[in-house]
Amino acid sequence: MSSARNERRLAKKAGAKAASAAGPITRELFTVWPGDDLPPILLDITAMRAWASAELKPKAVMLDSALAAKLVRNGSVDIGHLKHAFQDPSDLSPIIICLKISADGADMIVDGNHRYVLACVTEQKYNTGGAAPGYVLSPPEWRPFVIDPALAAMNGVVPAMPVGLNPKGI
Repeated sequence: MSSARNERRLAKKAGAKAASAAGPITRELFTVWPGDDLPPILLDITAMRAWASAELKPKAVMLDSALAAKLVRNGSVDIGHLKHAFQDPSDLSPIIICLKISADGADMIVDGNHRYVLACVTEQKYNTGGAAPGYVLSPPEWRPFVIDPALAAMNGVVPAMPVGLNPKGI
C-alpha cells in the first residue's frame, strides 16, 4: 500500500517539476473601456480565439485605411513590431471583432490590430481584394469570455489604460 502512495507522490512531484519547467500558464487578456463612467471589460482572448477557431468560420472583414492609420496614431499598433513579427502576410490568423461592445454600440477589434494594419498595407501595395479574414462575434458570443475585474484584481491583473480606440462600422 505504501508503495502505491509513494508512486503517486513521485508522479505528482514530477508533474509539478514539469509544469514549473514549462513556465507559468498565461492568458492573453484585452481591456475594453466601454464608456467614461463604466467599468472596464476584460476579455479572455486566449479562450475566445480557441472557441472562435473551433466554432466559427472566418468572414471577410472589409479594410479601412483610416482605421489602420488611427490604430498606428493612437499607439495600438507598433510599426517596428509589424516589420519584424510578420514575415509572411499570407500566413496570418483571423482577427477577432466584438460587435456592440462599447456603451455607444460600437464594434471593436479585440485581437489582431497589427494583422489588420498589415492587411491594409498589403491591400494598398498589392490590391489584394480589400478584406481580411476575421471572426465577428455578437454580444451573446463574446460575453462568455468576460472576466470579472474584481476576480482579475485578486489575481494581480490590472486593466491597461485606455488608448481611445473605439472604431465604428467594422
